[in-house]
Amino acid sequence: MVRHNYPIGARVRGKVRNMTTYGAFIELEEGIDGMVHVSDMSWTRKITIRASAEEGRRSRPIVLDVDPQQQRISLGMKQLAVDPWSDIDSFFRIGDVVQGTVTKITSFGAFVELANGIEVSSTSRRSPRTAWTR
Repeated sequence: MVRHNYPIGARVRGKVRNMTTYGAFIELEEGIDGMVHVSDMSWTRKITIRASAEEGRRSRPIVLDVDPQQQRISLGMKQLAVDPWSDIDSFFRIGDVVQGTVTKITSFGAFVELANGIEVSSTSRRSPRTAWTR
């Protein structure tokens, strides 16, 4: 019955019931919750669960999967927006010199945010044209 009421790809209505470090539980109806995993909240790495799902707030996610045996309904929010990586080659080409904001420095390099929230990694092998500023 749940699979019939919540077909994959359907946009559903619900209320954020509970938030965890790994996602948000959405009450779809009395006794039936679905979960939006943190990886299905946004296409970008910059995501905070609190910003995406506030307890008590109404939500309109999309059904990603229904597993009646495990009694799980997987929901998503990012699937309602355009994937910024889908047309990346129309914005950037190999060899382009681009500007971005360094968001994180690690032992192996840095993460740089470009346009549209796209975040890329750059190895610590610096070329003469690489300039990192905070």
